[in-house]
Amino acid sequence: MMGDNCIQWYDNFVDNVWTFGFHDAPLSVETLREVQFEEPLKMIPESHVKTFTELYPDGYDFQIPWRWILGEKKYTDLLQNVAENAKLSICALEASGYHKTYKKIRKFLTELRRPIVDVDKLAKYIHQNDKGMTVETSLRSFAPIESLAPSIKYDLVGTATGRLTVKKGPKILTLPARYRDIIKAEDGCDIVQIDLVSAEPRTALYVSGNTAEGDVYNQISKDLGFDFPRDVIKVASLSALYGAGLNSLTNLLGSKFKAKRVVDNLKSHFKVNQVTTKLAQEMKERGYITNLFGRRLATRTDEIQKVYSHFMQSTTSDAALSMFSDFCKSALDVDSNFKSFYVIHDALVCQVSKSKRQELQSMSRILHLDDVGDYETKMTSVNDN
Repeated sequence: MMGDNCIQWYDNFVDNVWTFGFHDAPLSVETLREVQFEEPLKMIPESHVKTFTELYPDGYDFQIPWRWILGEKKYTDLLQNVAENAKLSICALEASGYHKTYKKIRKFLTELRRPIVDVDKLAKYIHQNDKGMTVETSLRSFAPIESLAPSIKYDLVGTATGRLTVKKGPKILTLPARYRDIIKAEDGCDIVQIDLVSAEPRTALYVSGNTAEGDVYNQISKDLGFDFPRDVIKVASLSALYGAGLNSLTNLLGSKFKAKRVVDNLKSHFKVNQVTTKLAQEMKERGYITNLFGRRLATRTDEIQKVYSHFMQSTTSDAALSMFSDFCKSALDVDSNFKSFYVIHDALVCQVSKSKRQELQSMSRILHLDDVGDYETKMTSVNDN
């Protein structure tokens, strides 16, 4: 474990210091290097690891005395190399400006709780499933261990934008919403889902310097003087932000020319071209782009057409995780039965006391993120999804 210019040996990680050898720790150097697209650090030469793997193919339960096997000098040199490279990675994180956001997100994700699983419902859904192996695999991934779902481990680098994927544990992201009621509340509690409303368009408005009060699409109509139904503005906005085709909007408006004009006005409102140009310049100068918080993205240099969408998706993902983290801390102060279980992109699945639900719903209705803005949410029972 690494603190300020010192290294100590521990059998278990401490959550407020950087660690090497504890992949699931909040401040794991291994995970940090993955997020920064750096090569993994290896303390022990691959040839030596391979030898012990072949000698003990079923694994071993003893501590290998690497200091004796490698020799004092080589062992010390390897340890020093790991420490120096770990320090460089930590310094790079701080220089990027992403360190506070990253630490908050990692701590939040590693502290998610294991919910109770309704085994009767789980068995019924598996038996009745006719939607294919993907759904069945997702359901079976919730098979409980002593009545609780297995621990979940999210992957922060599973997509180009850093949007979460599940690396290990319950496959909540591919579980159809109608089956989420296999998550069972403790006595006197409800399982609820808190969704950010129109999260990415709201982020895009903040980035462009516009306001995003109340319903995003009504706000856009007001700002641009549009006299169209909300669903038209929603389709047009998504087309402007992500380059979707005009067919759906043309069908709604009855004119391709009118559809194009609306989209062009929205692109100007969102400042899509200006943001794209800035990101393209960043890509040219650095070879990569970062989101609003300083996180490096995996967008390739030949994917200039994706820089805007990747930027917005990544920024919104980090914003959601940061706000959920802040909310969970506040919720625990109000409700001793509050537990956060899963993140489903822009939504949080958690447990609340029935007696505290209204208060927590009021607390979560507007989530604020410094230097970005306010995000509206809605709370629903998981059974209602």
